[in-house]
Amino acid sequence: TGMSFQLVRKITTAEQIILDRISNLMSLIIGIIFVILFFCIHTTVSAILLGRQSEIALLRVLGARRKQIMRGLILELLFLALLGGLLGFVVGILMAQILGNILFQTFVQPHPLVFLITIFSSLAMMVFSSYLPIRRVINRQAAAVLKEA
Repeated sequence: TGMSFQLVRKITTAEQIILDRISNLMSLIIGIIFVILFFCIHTTVSAILLGRQSEIALLRVLGARRKQIMRGLILELLFLALLGGLLGFVVGILMAQILGNILFQTFVQPHPLVFLITIFSSLAMMVFSSYLPIRRVINRQAAAVLKEA
C-alpha cells in the first residue's frame, strides 16, 4: 500500500502543477484581454467624442459647466456599458451551455456572482477607459472648436 500511496501522490502532484500552470495561463490571458479592451474602448470613445466636439462646445457656450457635461457623457457611456455587460453575460451563458452540452453533456448553472462581476467589470472598464478622452474633449476651447466646424 505504501507504493500505491506514493504513486497516487506523484500523480496528484503532477496534476496540481498542470492545474497551476493552466490557472496562471488563464490569468495572463485575462490580463491581455483587459489591456486590449481598454485600448478598444478608449479608441472608440475618442472617435465618438471627436464627432460630437461641436455639440459639446455648443453646450459649453450655452453655459453648461464641464462637470455637467462630463457627468452626462459618463452616464451615457455607463448605460452603454451596462447594455454591453448584460449582452456579454447572456452570450457567455449561451456559449457555456452549448460547450457544456457538447463537451461534457451537462447543464452549466449560472452563478449570480459571475453576473455581478461581469456587470461591475464592464462598468469599471468603461469609466477607466473613457475618462481621458472625455476630459480631453471637454477641455478644448469651445470657440476654437466651433470655428473649425
